[in-house]
Amino acid sequence: GYQIIERNACILPYGEIDLIAGRENRLVFTEVKARRSNDYGGGAAAITAAKIGRMYRTAQAWLKAHHKMNKEIYFLAAIVRLNQQGKPEQIDYEPIDWF
Repeated sequence: GYQIIERNACILPYGEIDLIAGRENRLVFTEVKARRSNDYGGGAAAITAAKIGRMYRTAQAWLKAHHKMNKEIYFLAAIVRLNQQGKPEQIDYEPIDWF
């Protein structure tokens, strides 16, 4: 499986990546969005083209800062559906491939 490398990785002035995980020669940069309902499109609707652009630039800066430019990189959205008590009920992982 994957190992968590970093949570809430902040690279100024670019932005933050919620979760970075890796295994072998692969790194996965994940944006986590949690919502109680699908009103207004749910968590997936919060991942805009502008957010994806910031995520990509932040990932590139992180790779450079950590000398990992030779890794395969992937981007995921983790869409978390919360129950009425605010506890995770379901997590869907969707690839972000809008580049």
